[in-house]
Amino acid sequence: MRRFVISVVVIGLLTVAAPASAQGPVEGSVAVVEPAGWDVGPCPGIGWVGTLDISGHGDMDGTYGFQLYHTDFGTDTDSVMVDDWWRWSEYFAVHDALFELDEEGIVVDCEPGAVVLQGYDSGVGSLALNEFWDTGYVAMAAGPFEGLEGAMTFQRGYFTEFIEDITMPDGNAYPTAFEASFRVE
Repeated sequence: MRRFVISVVVIGLLTVAAPASAQGPVEGSVAVVEPAGWDVGPCPGIGWVGTLDISGHGDMDGTYGFQLYHTDFGTDTDSVMVDDWWRWSEYFAVHDALFELDEEGIVVDCEPGAVVLQGYDSGVGSLALNEFWDTGYVAMAAGPFEGLEGAMTFQRGYFTEFIEDITMPDGNAYPTAFEASFRVE
């Protein structure tokens, strides 16, 4: 009987101490654009803004503001091209309010509400294949995402809009929008 009680207590403690990602993955979809004038507007450094939509996850359900910006500035493209593969590192933040763009496509408010999820990721993409992947981790989680600190993030998507007049080093058009799946586990 004593071993049974100790086993139950240990299992209970492990369950309480398990990371939030043990609840199962939180999945959503991302749709973002590179805002016009991102390097000269009121919010320099924000490379992409858009939405993260989550459903089927209780208190986390909703549409959030989503932002990305590169953390590896210093190259001509703010990322690195290696053998036609685009590699980058970036910061992401999820806000409890949506980003607003003016009629010219410039971000109006750099922080539209509280940050409820943020972290860093690194990725690789192929413009020739029109596909990308990245993995990262959650550095801070608040509100409905509280307890997800340290969880892994995964994103996979496709570029949806391009500027044909601007080409990347691999000769493909410069991407200005993408859609992706976003998962935290």
